[in-house]
Amino acid sequence: MSSAKSLLESLVLEHDLEKTVGAQNVFSSSSNSLEQLIRVIVNTQGRDFLEYFKILSKLIFLAQAEWIKNYVSEVSKISSSAENLLEQLILKGCVPYVRDLQHRKCEKKDFLNVAEKAESVLEFLKSLLSKMYLDEECEEMKSVVSKALPNLLILVIEHQHPDLWTSSASLVLSKEMLDKVKDVLNVNNNEELLQYKISKSQLSSVVFFILKHLNEKLRRDSWMCYPSLKVVYQWCLLHTKFPNMSELFPKILPTALLFIDDHELENKILGVTCLYHIMQNTSREELRWYGQADVIYEALKHQLYTREAKLIDTLHPALLYILSVVEKDPQYCTDPQGIQRVPTKYDEIFHTILTDAYGEQNLTLRIALTGHLTFFVEKLGLLTLRHTNLLFKVIEEYLEVYDGKRHSAKPQILRLLKSVIIATWPRMPRYVDFILKILVKLLIDVSDKDKYDFELIHNIEELSTQCLILIKHVNLEYVERQLQNIIKLDVPEACKRTLSDALQLSM
Repeated sequence: MSSAKSLLESLVLEHDLEKTVGAQNVFSSSSNSLEQLIRVIVNTQGRDFLEYFKILSKLIFLAQAEWIKNYVSEVSKISSSAENLLEQLILKGCVPYVRDLQHRKCEKKDFLNVAEKAESVLEFLKSLLSKMYLDEECEEMKSVVSKALPNLLILVIEHQHPDLWTSSASLVLSKEMLDKVKDVLNVNNNEELLQYKISKSQLSSVVFFILKHLNEKLRRDSWMCYPSLKVVYQWCLLHTKFPNMSELFPKILPTALLFIDDHELENKILGVTCLYHIMQNTSREELRWYGQADVIYEALKHQLYTREAKLIDTLHPALLYILSVVEKDPQYCTDPQGIQRVPTKYDEIFHTILTDAYGEQNLTLRIALTGHLTFFVEKLGLLTLRHTNLLFKVIEEYLEVYDGKRHSAKPQILRLLKSVIIATWPRMPRYVDFILKILVKLLIDVSDKDKYDFELIHNIEELSTQCLILIKHVNLEYVERQLQNIIKLDVPEACKRTLSDALQLSM
């Protein structure tokens, strides 16, 4: 080992490396084997680590085929020291533990030289794989790659997308390495790669080993100090789908719940996104085992108190999905006698969202809060009538208040109104006058071309026409008579045109 270190130290100072390597006959000495050189680098810190790595990559390029073959054969052996060294070497390029992140956000300065280390490791591995033969040594090559694969994938995933610890070079190298690994192992996509079996053991897929590593680090008291492992967790999760998710479900759920409980918005969104993917790729029965669906529901429900539009946009679809797991269809939830349909968790969540939406002045929050109400109405059906008092207050308020020239919640609210009319049409006659009033007021309001963008006006008029046609079918003669009377009044021409279209058209 001392000889290997001396060699690296001497080569760092050389300008003509090719000439020096040839003169010293580097590859013929057993003390200068690739394994010994890697051993030295694994135990080296600071700038020397990067310098030695640059030399090693150049040596790989200049190396004789026999020198590489000897190393590959050594790594291929069961429980060889060379195998462990290669894994340690790869981990040296990964993003390290960062202290004191429990109470602050990570910064660029926390990751000095991290991208450079990753570049060095990836460049070395790329050179090594390029030197291996893809024909007769194919199985040995696969063995080397598969044994290092869990650690290698962690390193590669950390540099798949720009972040505080990446560089343009590390991003390019990681993508090249990912493609190279898939080519060597003959897999078609990332999901197949994660399911690649390292050994004959039933639980030996690559993702199993990666998650084992993540679970050791992403604990309640320490996960904040491993910012890059959040990225690895999400990547592995989003590239695992049904039915492969079933095997991993118990291992991945706790981590997603940890993210949701954090005070940082970014982590909350990450947690909800991960939970939604887990739910969509796990059978409903598995979600219900051991009350796990109820745990997910409570975790998501707790986030309803947020005032962040980005989180709301992610949260509401996830809540709708978990409600379909923990709750029966609202149409079939009856009292013990089976006579009267009783309120459900759908009603509870729907009422909470409506309460938050009522009186909200922020446009972004208005759009976020009402964005998924249509899906709740479709699920509740006629039972939406339980909420009509508050629901129509929200609809009226959002249609009456001016909320912008181009971006407005009005088209979204009109779609909501349309779904309410369809879902509750047997009881709509009592609301016909109210709906007519708010729609006509809206059409008069949008007739002012200076207040609204042309595209927004067109959208509102089209949706208003659809709503008018729907209530016309609720009470044909009465609505037609009312529309004809309004057209005779002194209202803007644009409003008259829309009302005339509603009179003549049908859906």
